[in-house]
Amino acid sequence: MLDPREPEDREPRGKPRRAGLAVLGIPAVAVILALALRWSTPMGGLVSYELEIVAPQTPARGAAETDDAAPNPIRLEPGQRLTLLLRPERPFEDPVEARVFVESRAGSLSRAPVPFATEAVQDSTGALRISLDAHPLPARGRVVVLIGRPGSVPGAPAGTATHGRNWQRFDIDFEQSTPSAR
Repeated sequence: MLDPREPEDREPRGKPRRAGLAVLGIPAVAVILALALRWSTPMGGLVSYELEIVAPQTPARGAAETDDAAPNPIRLEPGQRLTLLLRPERPFEDPVEARVFVESRAGSLSRAPVPFATEAVQDSTGALRISLDAHPLPARGRVVVLIGRPGSVPGAPAGTATHGRNWQRFDIDFEQSTPSAR
């Protein structure tokens, strides 16, 4: 018989309690997902790129202009090509891709950007030279260039974001000297 004054420091009879599947399973699944995401994401992201307009030659920006000021549109002569150089801030050997879109502007109205066929060549430093034929361009508009790692460049330049984790956006306003015949 048990003495009521005796301490109950004995182990209970029956099998020991175990941690539930949720207590052990959820952290394990979280760790596996974190490792899978880490391995599937490119290391380091895309380096910052700078835009240089190679052709047509544009005059240097005036001292009165600031970086926040909207640049004047580029003037294209009939038959002239628009050549852009996207240069990384440091050598970047990983492959990059670019998508070019043209947004037509008539007065104050803009049409949605549409994909535009271009010639693009990447050199050993990661710089990308893009050349556009001015003939199919509207009389007035904007060229939108998206550059990034393959597979991470957005399919369309929606919104006003200038960059993402593995991509960057550049906008170039232009006017043609004479309206293109359409």
